[in-house]
Amino acid sequence: MIKSVAKFIVMLLIAIPIIVLIGCSGGSGSGNRVIFSFTDEIQTMLEMYYDDNPTPEKEKFTVQIIAYEEFTNQLTSRFRSGQNIPALVTLEEKPSRAFIERNYFTSLDSLITSDNDMYEYTFNAGKFNNVQYGLSWQATPGGFFFRTDIAKKFASTYLDITASSTVNEIVAAVQTKISTWEGFIELASVLHTNSNGGVKILSSNNDPSRVFISNREVPWVETIDKVEFFRIDESVKKYFETIEALEIGNNSSGKAISTRDRFVNGSNDSDTTWFADMNTTIAQFDQSRSNSDDSDDLNLVFGYFLPTWGLHYQLKNNGAATSGNWAVAPGPQAFSDGGTWLAVTSGHKYANQAKDIVKYLTTNKAFLKAWAEQTGDFVNSKSVMQQVSSAFIGDAFLGGQNHYDIFMSAAETNNPGPLSKYDVYISNTAVRSWAANFGVRTNDEDVGIKYSQNIDNYFQALADDVKSNYSAINISNWKTW
Repeated sequence: MIKSVAKFIVMLLIAIPIIVLIGCSGGSGSGNRVIFSFTDEIQTMLEMYYDDNPTPEKEKFTVQIIAYEEFTNQLTSRFRSGQNIPALVTLEEKPSRAFIERNYFTSLDSLITSDNDMYEYTFNAGKFNNVQYGLSWQATPGGFFFRTDIAKKFASTYLDITASSTVNEIVAAVQTKISTWEGFIELASVLHTNSNGGVKILSSNNDPSRVFISNREVPWVETIDKVEFFRIDESVKKYFETIEALEIGNNSSGKAISTRDRFVNGSNDSDTTWFADMNTTIAQFDQSRSNSDDSDDLNLVFGYFLPTWGLHYQLKNNGAATSGNWAVAPGPQAFSDGGTWLAVTSGHKYANQAKDIVKYLTTNKAFLKAWAEQTGDFVNSKSVMQQVSSAFIGDAFLGGQNHYDIFMSAAETNNPGPLSKYDVYISNTAVRSWAANFGVRTNDEDVGIKYSQNIDNYFQALADDVKSNYSAINISNWKTW
């Protein structure tokens, strides 16, 4: 994926928003072969398709770039008007649900043949009422990316590692400690104590939301007898309890009233500080703390919960100074975040040609292997990723680690919760924005109790917020534990 995609991620708080339309100038039964896209990635993929499938120039699709922020409105207006309807749509995970549930697309079940070996979880986002409307060429499992140099300096005894430990030995040692959330918080405490409060295990308390939201068992909105009910899964409750512990940190009073107390650095996901924390070296940290003015002190951030694309488009783009000092471990729970799904418009004049493109991009193993090797993308084929991993000599940014092994295991065990058409707002706007303020104490607000003791009231307020945006949703029974 190109760098411009990552810039949109920063603005929108959603994973890899690769959205592509193959459109026409008339209604669904007529029109031109045109690809609408805000990224030129599809152009390369399309060229690879035509290299393998020679096509007369007059029958080829062409690409037109459209600004991302205009996409949803354009697609919605075209379907509603019946004019200029695209033949094929590539949707991001959460926005896809709203379009799929409106019956705009045709079944792709016939493309799922016996020799397909896609990761099972990738079917979830593109399936509705047991019909597969969307297929993905990529999988986006995640892991905990962390700094090996920080581990060696501030937790070597706790982790039982030395300066000469290999990257795989460090990964194994860290994973042993963070295989549970309780262990994750314990490691946060060790790092905090051994650095006099200078090492934070996370930059933002939003980071774990990717993990907990992915592990929900109940959708945000559940339809029963045609009535839509707002639900808060127990995994979300666990998320808020976890970030509260990270906010309180090592303050024995149970209140975190300074940044030094906390186990997180106080940034917001994808803000300037969040990215800057990827590039702070131990040398810079030591230098800042040798000054007499502690207001100039830098903090070190140990790690980030990121999906596959986070390595290439976030860490590598922002962590040049720390390159070689990163690695990835599975973390407390398998999860995924983002991804792209292709769907074909029902009844479109060029639906068959669009299906051929979908079939090639999602099931042609020669293409998938070439794409993975060319871009570093984690493609949606178990056998292809096994081939790529077997031939991979290691990523220099990750100290030579073969991260594909970690991600293949995560993709196999990941089982993300069900989606609803409201997930864009609830997951990315409501929950993460509310979480940014959860557990935060200031010197001016000496809160004497933990937020978790009033968590029902907190979640009721969250339910009220959802109701104010979607009046049809029933919020009378949101609790699921």
